[in-house]
Amino acid sequence: MKYTKEKIKRIITYDCYIPFQVRFNEGYATDYLIIRKGNSSLLEFGFNEYNFFVYRITLVICKEYQKVPHLYSMPKDYKEGDILIDQSEEIYTDIFYCEIYLDAVKIIVSNNKVNEIIKSDNVIWELDNNDDLVSICVLDSSGKVSYNCYDVLWTNTLNRQ
Repeated sequence: MKYTKEKIKRIITYDCYIPFQVRFNEGYATDYLIIRKGNSSLLEFGFNEYNFFVYRITLVICKEYQKVPHLYSMPKDYKEGDILIDQSEEIYTDIFYCEIYLDAVKIIVSNNKVNEIIKSDNVIWELDNNDDLVSICVLDSSGKVSYNCYDVLWTNTLNRQ
């Protein structure tokens, strides 16, 4: 992943089967970066192979999640901008869990130390010193993304039992 000073505004979409999806309506994804933990957790980034901007972020499923009963605490030091992805691949990880705040959903995919924080409108990207993703946080002051995410994950848990 690479930093760019440019940023795009993404909108959050809601679905009764997908915990959350964030989209950029002025372009389309042509390639994908997928981060997964076995068959139980999957995060997908759809990017455009010509300009490398992330046009779609989808949390498909997440087995490990917790509800956090307070507001997300915005990091103090961050750069304004966005992330570019220039390579499609599937990454397997042992760390994959979701923290559902009252106003945000954060997906942690690594225990590596955060080296850089990038804020792009309603998305916070945390990267390690190799520019690999540590976490992504989707902000939504209305709380709708948190409610929908928790509801879908909880329903999925019930359906697996």
